[in-house]
Amino acid sequence: MEKLTYPLLCYPLGKEAWLGVLIGTNYQVVEKDVRSIKNALADYLFKQYKKHDDYPYANIISPRIKTLEIKVRPTYRSDDGQYPLPTTVKVPVTIVFGENDSDYYECFFPLLDQHFYYYDPKQLKSLAHHFATNILNGMSPEKINRLSLYPKPVLEEVSLKVNYNRDNNWGNNTYQRNYDNLSRYAEKYPYSKAERKRISTFPEAAWELEKTVDEITSRIAGEKSNILIVGESGTGKSAVLKQAFKKLSTKMKKEGRFGGSCLKG
Repeated sequence: MEKLTYPLLCYPLGKEAWLGVLIGTNYQVVEKDVRSIKNALADYLFKQYKKHDDYPYANIISPRIKTLEIKVRPTYRSDDGQYPLPTTVKVPVTIVFGENDSDYYECFFPLLDQHFYYYDPKQLKSLAHHFATNILNGMSPEKINRLSLYPKPVLEEVSLKVNYNRDNNWGNNTYQRNYDNLSRYAEKYPYSKAERKRISTFPEAAWELEKTVDEITSRIAGEKSNILIVGESGTGKSAVLKQAFKKLSTKMKKEGRFGGSCLKG
């Protein structure tokens, strides 16, 4: 059995009322105290795992918490135009961040339901300020005010034990073919950690290519097909592969090894 650990933010809302937000998921719960929140979420995760043989992917190794002060000018927007307030306000924005098991980093904005990836931990502060400012600038003054009212949270953890070695419906296919000719025309993927840092500060994301990612994942996982992606430079080939590999990595950990390979040309 393997133990998965999920970061948990707990906000004190009042007397015998706490809000729990499970990082990296859409799970939230209100209970009378932190202990009750942890028990409720742990029980829910366990029941979902037993019933559906599924669980959220926990990939931050050592999560940390930090609260940023973001200056924004709330703006009322209508069909007639935009009407910013005369002064700026400081909005406390809590982030949860850390290195993941794919050798890069993730930063979550729990109350904003957003997150981003980054390679260099020294750039976290500037990147987080940039992302938070853009998000807040698109919010109404009412939402910004409600966000400012949240008290300072505490960081906790929720654990779930899973069996990575259980039987799976992909069979025991571990056969790997050799592609001597194909390797001369395509690059192996994913790139090394050093190469990814050289290419960009931001990890590649398959923006608006979710259907392609799902199709590749389905073909490799379900049909054990071998995929060759061909396209012009900058069209998102690497980003699609990265997202597909991340999904397949999660499935491998849950359901065992799989056949099939993927190359980018």
